[in-house]
Amino acid sequence: MSIRSVLVPLLPQDEPSPMLNAALQIARRFEGHLDALFIRPDASEDVTMRPHRVGQRTPLEDVEAVQHLGAIASRVRFDEWCEVSAPIGEAAQAAASKTTARWMEQTGPIDRILPAYGRLSDLIVLHYPTRHVPDSDRMFTSATFACGRPVLLVRREIPKNILQHVLVAWDGGLPAARALGAMPLLAAAGTVTVFTAPPPDGTPVIGPSVSEALARHGVHSQQTWAHRSDAAVGDALLRAATERGASLIVMGAQNHSRHLPSQFGGITRHVLHDGSLPVLMAH
Repeated sequence: MSIRSVLVPLLPQDEPSPMLNAALQIARRFEGHLDALFIRPDASEDVTMRPHRVGQRTPLEDVEAVQHLGAIASRVRFDEWCEVSAPIGEAAQAAASKTTARWMEQTGPIDRILPAYGRLSDLIVLHYPTRHVPDSDRMFTSATFACGRPVLLVRREIPKNILQHVLVAWDGGLPAARALGAMPLLAAAGTVTVFTAPPPDGTPVIGPSVSEALARHGVHSQQTWAHRSDAAVGDALLRAATERGASLIVMGAQNHSRHLPSQFGGITRHVLHDGSLPVLMAH
């Protein structure tokens, strides 16, 4: 299996360049396609949810006008990015590159639109959730827990080569196993390090080693461990990534409630709050 379809969902307040640049790195590596999907919230829902003084409401037409202008501005930024990055028919690589990109717009709830597109993509690329972009936490939750596809989170600064050194976090759990479904990325990595943490209940992990499983796919890896004496596995994971010079972390996304997926596990929450590297999560 390869990664041929990369989805970049965008919100009105997003700065799209870091996400698009990260997605383009992956799409070029696999000669794939990139979809930029601008999700415009439903204006009537926005009016209902928007805080207002007693007796005052924001006219629906005003909200729709603001959203329309936001969509135009985002499309302009996407077109400018295309001119600079040239994902389609770039002169220097016209013969070798088959990477394409497309702009799309949809209006409606994130939890309905994103799964419809995300479940048919091989990879979803997002910003880390942040309070500076309304609904970015909702976007992350929907992408990670409702799409069944790996999600790549990036900050404003991304490495020149995201796949230069990939650190895989392994605790023997189901989310971590699903994160290994990003095997095409691991196979394309320059270096792979496996970070192993003991299960929360302290029971030993049985069965073949992760390195053995990866080697069957031609992925040769280094090893590093978190010990029970570590104050927090999340701290140990980020420290190991920094010390090893990782360019990408691959890990499972934990949540404590099937009905409230925003109740993230401790390590997931720690990485979302303190992480700076690109991180690929799967659930």
